[in-house]
Amino acid sequence: MPSKQPPLPHRSLGLGRLHGDQRGTISIVTLLVLLVFTMLLIMITNVGRHADDKLKMQHAADSAAMTGGVMLARGLNGLAHTNHLLCEVFAITAYLREGQQRNAEAQVPNILQAWGLAGIDLLGADFDRFPPAGQALVQRIPFEQQAVTAFGDEQAAAADHFLPIFESVLEYELIPEYQRTLVETVPQLAVAAAREMVRQHAKPANPGRSNRNAANPASPQRRPGDTPACVLFRANTQAIGEASEAHPLLRTVPAIDPSPIGGDFGSSGHGEKYFADAVEQRKDLANHYLELWNNQKLELFDRDARMSRFGALWRIATRGQLDRLLEQDYPLTNLPFQIRRMIGGTHPNRMRQMLGEGRWREVNRHLDRDYHLLAVVYRRHLEEMGPGLFENPLANVADAQSFAQLQVYLPEPRFVRSNGQWVRWVPIRDPMTGQIIDWQPIPFHENWPRGWDLLSQNWTTRIMPVSLPELQPILARSPSGLVPGGSTLRPGPFAAIPQNTLETLITH
Repeated sequence: MPSKQPPLPHRSLGLGRLHGDQRGTISIVTLLVLLVFTMLLIMITNVGRHADDKLKMQHAADSAAMTGGVMLARGLNGLAHTNHLLCEVFAITAYLREGQQRNAEAQVPNILQAWGLAGIDLLGADFDRFPPAGQALVQRIPFEQQAVTAFGDEQAAAADHFLPIFESVLEYELIPEYQRTLVETVPQLAVAAAREMVRQHAKPANPGRSNRNAANPASPQRRPGDTPACVLFRANTQAIGEASEAHPLLRTVPAIDPSPIGGDFGSSGHGEKYFADAVEQRKDLANHYLELWNNQKLELFDRDARMSRFGALWRIATRGQLDRLLEQDYPLTNLPFQIRRMIGGTHPNRMRQMLGEGRWREVNRHLDRDYHLLAVVYRRHLEEMGPGLFENPLANVADAQSFAQLQVYLPEPRFVRSNGQWVRWVPIRDPMTGQIIDWQPIPFHENWPRGWDLLSQNWTTRIMPVSLPELQPILARSPSGLVPGGSTLRPGPFAAIPQNTLETLITH
């Protein structure tokens, strides 16, 4: 029989049980899994924070661009409105001057006297129907005179009250002075509004830290660069407010004062063209508004009291008063502001024709120079949730940056319905015979000016794809000196990025 082995020592039996005992293993696995899941949660949260921050930064840039563009569009609409207002002041002044002087009324008695002589002759006529007509003429003469006198008294009373006001508006050039102030102030308002939008949309990047040395230790202290900053750039890489707004070719608002005695005339490069356009616009618009005033006020004399010919006399007299205002009293001042011309001196109204001729590069250069802006938002990057695990390589060399491009433009008039129809049919006639050979549909459009000038009050703005030729130099510019706190912000490494790589990175 084999010999019986001695029993193992008590200590050896305990190690064997420990090697084969699996109790507590799940705790170790759970700890490892929780660690991995914690790292994944931190990573996902960190990525989500950065994605959310990127969206907020882009929304801030879009809002800044739209707000700045709206302010510039309102500035152009304000110039257009005051251009119309200036011409209407001329029309009202001419109207009230005639009301004060009553030149047309002085001609009415002679006309009515002639009608009275004609009525007397008709009363003595042998033909049966002439005497009643003569009697009607004689009886109507005092009523016509009363109507003319009452109208003259009314306009004279209005002139006594209001004519000095309108004369002062023209004498002191109050409207052009307002327009000059508007041209210099609107860019500042655009920048201020854009920065306010950024402040509301792009909150400070990182939570503030308490400062025990501060007067209020509970108030958070932020590091430089945590607060977002915004700069509005023009296509020439200059920020709004960096260059003088007084120079007609450098100012942000593309508007020119055409007065030969103003500061823009010699510096604009095409002073004679601006002056000629302004004189023509002022004459046409002032006569238009004078006609509207006369048509409304002279309705009685155009419809019922026509025998005195006072309506025609008043129109002639007021037209003479207007010509005197335009050509003698204010030939060089009180001129409507003009839109800035293209680089070669071409009026922007020809842009549509130039596109048809294939000269789109000139049109694009003009639009980039005068009507496109780039809003750039700067701010420090978000701090990582797991700084020992994750690191943003861009944070070491640059700060966060987002941008958006805007365009200020005049929209095309929309199609509208008139009497239930979208088009009107116009006959096409044979040039030789004059016979109708076909019909052509002409769509109905909204009734507003279609010229690219400062007579249209429909200027608006929109976000557009980033396409400025000088985009790379603009993005590479430091905001130092352009915005408060900009010295602590670092632009992205756009100067070292090849152009084709930059175009690939830009997704908007």
